[in-house]
Amino acid sequence: MRAQKSVKKRFNIILDESTQEYLVAAARERNISTSELIRELINGMKQKENQRLLREAALSLYDIYAADKELTEFTSLDGEDYL
Repeated sequence: MRAQKSVKKRFNIILDESTQEYLVAAARERNISTSELIRELINGMKQKENQRLLREAALSLYDIYAADKELTEFTSLDGEDYL
């Protein structure tokens, strides 16, 4: 199966000089382009947001999970081989 190629689109932003200097220096330190650094920063933000949403979902279901013995019936088998 062939991996899908992501389509990149241009996005222009205006930054103050000190922010531009910071990004250029940080990218140079990592030996990547400023565009790649910004993409990495945005991807990191997306991952943190996804983790936060998953954590909130798990916490919202915890009371139901803890109160319903049917949901925890097989917990004692955790880690057991099934073969």
